[in-house]
Amino acid sequence: MSCGCTKGLKELIEPDKFKSALERLKLNYGYGNRGWKVVNTDKNSYITTQREFDDYAGVKQFVDKVVGVANKLDHHPTIAFTYNKVKITIHSHSHNGLTTKDLRFAAALK
Repeated sequence: MSCGCTKGLKELIEPDKFKSALERLKLNYGYGNRGWKVVNTDKNSYITTQREFDDYAGVKQFVDKVVGVANKLDHHPTIAFTYNKVKITIHSHSHNGLTTKDLRFAAALK
């Protein structure tokens, strides 16, 4: 069974161009960056963000939103959470880097 992880993918986006695209989303639409950071390693590039909440209920509500976006876009991040923090990490595994699918995911979590 296919995971659908190549559906809707374009070419790899170089990390610096990806940062610029996140900034354009923020400037043009008022969202997009929301604390996303581009991380480069020897093996790949990925984006990550951490959000803080007042309590566990806020964390659950946000995680539910992340799951909804992930299912809608068929692009599933790594989610780690504690009592009041959520960390999201994502990249396109099939391309071992960042693609338009990652950009759409970041924009969807406005």
